[in-house]
Amino acid sequence: GSTSCNKCRQGISCTTTSQLPIPCPPGSYTDMYSQTTCRPCRNGTYTMQSGSTSCNKCPMGIFCTRTSQLPVPCPLTYYNGLYDQTSCRKCMMNSTTIIVGQTSCSRLDPVG
Repeated sequence: GSTSCNKCRQGISCTTTSQLPIPCPPGSYTDMYSQTTCRPCRNGTYTMQSGSTSCNKCPMGIFCTRTSQLPVPCPLTYYNGLYDQTSCRKCMMNSTTIIVGQTSCSRLDPVG
């Protein structure tokens, strides 16, 4: 009898050493059929799901690096008002953030 092979779908890698398709792990994707490897999300993008066919833009107030794989909120005293960022900016002197993940800093009122 003859055997037929199925085309490896998007979001899945199919290697010659594995008989089963392997979903792309979080932080990687493939947007084409019949791929043997998944591609890492570029800096400033992320995906938290297995089997992704694309990566998401990193939202404002968050930064995304290839090494973290997951979006990370900007820490206190840092902010990010742009999409697709790999780091957060430090608040200027006399301004701060009250909670993590902020898109701007608040000015501190002088005491006195």
